[in-house]
Amino acid sequence: MIIHLEIKHHYGIIRLAPACDRATCFAEIAGTKTLTLRTLRFIEALGCEIKCTHNKASGDYKPMRVLELSQMGVE
Repeated sequence: MIIHLEIKHHYGIIRLAPACDRATCFAEIAGTKTLTLRTLRFIEALGCEIKCTHNKASGDYKPMRVLELSQMGVE
């Protein structure tokens, strides 16, 4: 299973917003609007592939691991 996320910068904080229905479901289960690294670790442990983009409209999604996201400064 693949989930799509959009990388958003909000006042210097990098957040991951759901960009597909599956990602939105995971955020709702976690009780958040964006997905945290903690939640993404569990999602990745379930065998899901995480793909991210800076611009949802472009449709250019790049596979990323939680480690890469944490090195980018995602909270």
